[in-house]
Amino acid sequence: MALNVAVAIILAVTTDALKVHYSLQESNANLTASKAQTTFPEYYEKVTSGRGVWKWNNALVAYQRHFGMLAGKPLSLAEVGIQSGGSLHMWSAVLGQQVKVYGLDILDACKQFQEPNVDITVGDQGDWKMWQGFFTKVNKGIDILIDDGAHQAHHMLTTLQAAFPQTHPGGYTAIEDISVSPGLPCPMFEGFFKPTANFLAQMDQTNMVDSVHLYPLLLVVRKGGFAAGSPEASEGVLEYSGTVTKVSDWNAMVAAINTVTPGSHIILRNPTWGSFFSAISLNNFFSTFLDLHPSGNVKDTPHGCSETAEALCTTALEPNKHLQNRVSGVHIYKDHAVIEVPAKPPWIAAVRKGTVWSTTCR
Repeated sequence: MALNVAVAIILAVTTDALKVHYSLQESNANLTASKAQTTFPEYYEKVTSGRGVWKWNNALVAYQRHFGMLAGKPLSLAEVGIQSGGSLHMWSAVLGQQVKVYGLDILDACKQFQEPNVDITVGDQGDWKMWQGFFTKVNKGIDILIDDGAHQAHHMLTTLQAAFPQTHPGGYTAIEDISVSPGLPCPMFEGFFKPTANFLAQMDQTNMVDSVHLYPLLLVVRKGGFAAGSPEASEGVLEYSGTVTKVSDWNAMVAAINTVTPGSHIILRNPTWGSFFSAISLNNFFSTFLDLHPSGNVKDTPHGCSETAEALCTTALEPNKHLQNRVSGVHIYKDHAVIEVPAKPPWIAAVRKGTVWSTTCR
């Protein structure tokens, strides 16, 4: 599993888990009410030994926000790219011991992480036959899919296209560590975002898309197909902080991003546009907010540590791009979108936690 970022040294990096350094006040303002005894950021902060876990801080906040209301429910969760195995414990620790966890990795060495309630599949996420075999075994489908695997455009696209139809209504597909290489044409846009827009537009023809969420380095898609008024409907409701600025066209949205008060949010709504899940609309969102994903502004501390199995390693976006300072989340619904402006420029970072780091299962 490789942490794929814009510079060549990072493209070879593997990633499985990183730490939240948002202030407690800012994090809590963005989290929905959770039934979990501990949150993903809280759990991560407390990891001091054992299997390594490496997640981006803003991803953990997003997972709490989206998955927190599912805590205590019987769930099936699959994670692609399990590296040192630490995250396999995190899912059940936060969501509950009733969660069935499926780990997928390309290396045989990762079979060592198989244990009660954790099933390991060895295979290539870019291979459709692997996914066919997986969903033959897991024939009742899944609730959550986390892609922390190869981070290449075609691998991520295959994973989304294979897993999303097998996800239960109200479930989630999350694609981590999205990186954009400098220059045009952009391989990540052409190879992942553009076909993803086409795929989701097709899924929307049968109302299978509930919402699409963009965060720095992260895409989260929620499956539709549930009834209005059902528990799934209420579980997907997000809360937004601060004052609201309402706009009805693209230029006004872009202008508002640069001018509204920090800690507020923008609502874009225009009934004449039709579904925001059309391929054209999604492509507009994906291209406009492409700079949320790193493009050369990634730094290791100590230098080069992300290529090693050293326990002490921090990877961060440094310095942030302008859009990374002004947009913390883009939430796309069928008839509107919400753009969140952070209260202050965030530190978007990945700090290794734990002490046992695999040199073979990467």
